[in-house]
Amino acid sequence: MAVTEITDDIEIISVVWDLNRILMFVKTGEREQITIDFEKDYSGPIPCIERKSSDDSYVTYLSFIPGAVLADLYRDWKIRLLERNVRVFLSQRPKVNRGIRDTIRSEPDMFCAYNNGITVYAQAVSLTDLPDHGRGITQVTGFQIVNGGQTTASLYHTREKDKADLSDIALQMKLMVINDEMMLPELPPDQRLSDILVPRIGRFSNTQNRIQMADLLANDPPHPELFQISTNTAAPDPTGGSLQTYWFYEKSRGSYEETRRMEARTKAQQRKFDQKYPRSQRFDKSKFGKAWNSYRKRPYEVCLGAMKNFAKFNSWLQEDKEEEWPAFFQKTVALLILWNASEKIVRRQKFGGYVHAIVTYSLAWLHHLTDMKIDLDKIWTTQKLDDNILKAIENLSVSVNEHIRDTQLNVTEWCKKEECWKKLLEKKPPIIPDLTAAFYSGKGIRRYDISSAAETKNIIFCREKGADTWFSLSKWLKDRNFMQGKHRSQCYNMGKAISNNKEPSAVLSAACRNIWEKAVDGYGWNSQTVENDDE
Repeated sequence: MAVTEITDDIEIISVVWDLNRILMFVKTGEREQITIDFEKDYSGPIPCIERKSSDDSYVTYLSFIPGAVLADLYRDWKIRLLERNVRVFLSQRPKVNRGIRDTIRSEPDMFCAYNNGITVYAQAVSLTDLPDHGRGITQVTGFQIVNGGQTTASLYHTREKDKADLSDIALQMKLMVINDEMMLPELPPDQRLSDILVPRIGRFSNTQNRIQMADLLANDPPHPELFQISTNTAAPDPTGGSLQTYWFYEKSRGSYEETRRMEARTKAQQRKFDQKYPRSQRFDKSKFGKAWNSYRKRPYEVCLGAMKNFAKFNSWLQEDKEEEWPAFFQKTVALLILWNASEKIVRRQKFGGYVHAIVTYSLAWLHHLTDMKIDLDKIWTTQKLDDNILKAIENLSVSVNEHIRDTQLNVTEWCKKEECWKKLLEKKPPIIPDLTAAFYSGKGIRRYDISSAAETKNIIFCREKGADTWFSLSKWLKDRNFMQGKHRSQCYNMGKAISNNKEPSAVLSAACRNIWEKAVDGYGWNSQTVENDDE
């Protein structure tokens, strides 16, 4: 439990770590779960009613939580309460959030009637018998608000900023505990039931602010892990000094501004925060997808729009498990540096529109012409681009601008077509500087692309095996603890793609073929034998 005190207008938060707490952190390396003790720290148990699902997969507790208690929870735990929410606080500028604020200030007794309440996921709940013979929630382990983040933060900020009285406010709380001990046949290997249900709860719950598709994917792997890496990985100082800055991955919309509001209350704290997390080094899922799909030479997908492009990129990201995420994050930063620099160059050219289309086509062409040999590790280390790369992007952008406008179609629609990309590759590129000094010097470069011939062979190989065989291989590897969990998941995903009559991606097909061959040669996998054993 964190204890907050105000001394001379300075907020002091005291947190006690005992030996058991330190031991668990050292053993697991994971952040400690949020444990709420209502009885001890927040004015007593929360009365509730309980309902179990027919298959015992989850238990739902319905209750009314005082607004002041919810604001206190946010004061003590800040945006950690919202880590599994699709968005963090979006400020009080959106119309809905202004309405929440106005109700708190002007009609607190009507708050419960107007507001949809909050939905909470927890790993465990402790109950007690109340004097009136009802039941009350005394303690919650793993407390996470999956819907209602705007309401929670609005209560806190309105109380702090406007000195609003929350004593007359209560709102409904639906708290769900999911039984992760259940082993369902449809669950992928190494995945818990809560990993499936919690994102769905956030997705299907009533929403008051408009949700973008990318918001709903904020808590799907690997985005939470990449967010943690972004806040724990200091970028090298480009000046050679000791200044530490971070690239803030805003996996949940609004998390950057809300983190700044909660952590930087004074001008001095704000300057320190802005120095540590410069706005120029903040990136969201939209830019994440644009930078990578430009590198993967899919500018026509980038031009589909931020949401559609991210969906395609995220589908690839779910399947691409070969590289460790910290290294992947550093490559991401390098690609963001390329994207940001290209955007400045194109805007400076004043082509008159289609900026992002010109940026993505120019970058994709650059990676094509260099056979994806630009040293991304060097860009991460130096946090800047060679002058020759900048000049090359400038020259390429001029030709790209002419190319995308050379059509009878609407330019925006033309850029969305793969034919636009193929036609560009047929053209003679402009003269660009020698870039060999910016290339990788070592071997084993991961280029994230596959030749068309190899791509087709791998996809045909995987489809011919059939969905059931891939499911069998996944189970066979899991039962014997062979290979890593990610390899078993890739086999399962291949089976799922084929069973849904979807074309498996090139990356997943390449990975699954490699797994198949390792299983045959290294572990004695024989699909015919397994099928006979099952019979």
